[in-house]
Amino acid sequence: MQIREEEDWIVIDGVKVEGHITDECCSSCGHHLVYHETDDLYFCAFCNRWTEDVR
Repeated sequence: MQIREEEDWIVIDGVKVEGHITDECCSSCGHHLVYHETDDLYFCAFCNRWTEDVR
């Protein structure tokens, strides 16, 4: 998996997501979490899961 930051975007395997990589780590895999600006939630791109309930 390839993740990089470009200005206000995160690019995950070619898909742009508005947000940024955080200092907080996933409790399952240890990779850094991504903050998703649009949904105001954190997720782990490697585990492919939200760290909070999506409403």
